[in-house]
Amino acid sequence: MLGVACGLALQFVTAAVVLAGEQISMSLGIGFARMDSVAEAFRAGVKAYVLKEGTLDDLVAAINELRAQNKILAYHDRSDGGLWATVCEMAFAGHTGVSLELPPGDAFPALFNEELGAVIQIHRRDHEAVFAVLRTHGLESATSVIGGPNASHTVRIMQGASSLLDENLFAL
Repeated sequence: MLGVACGLALQFVTAAVVLAGEQISMSLGIGFARMDSVAEAFRAGVKAYVLKEGTLDDLVAAINELRAQNKILAYHDRSDGGLWATVCEMAFAGHTGVSLELPPGDAFPALFNEELGAVIQIHRRDHEAVFAVLRTHGLESATSVIGGPNASHTVRIMQGASSLLDENLFAL
């Protein structure tokens, strides 16, 4: 759960998806799709996970700004288990299905890479305002709409016209 200080009150954003809007993924490993980022870094002799300077600060600032504007319906960090684990955990928390649309290419790294980032859910009506904030913080190239909730209690993953998965949430 992400706590954001707003005046004297502490407001929280949960991971629970609600039946509204769209989900947006922000991956800080721009241009990478490392499957086990920390392990790969150590194998390569790198002592720390390297991000573009300021990127994590930019993500935190953008999330805090969007939260202060009440633009975020749900939030979940994205790392261990990748996009797949993040979106499934959000669906479980909200007791609702999710439908994802993957970009062309290899679906496995798109779903399971462990680049740092976050997934947020927003109202569709707030799309332009949210993306304006993300642009202000230099996150536009790290951000993509990945889908949204569905009322059928299924996890659906599409890639173009191909259905990669259509499974009952509670069977997972």
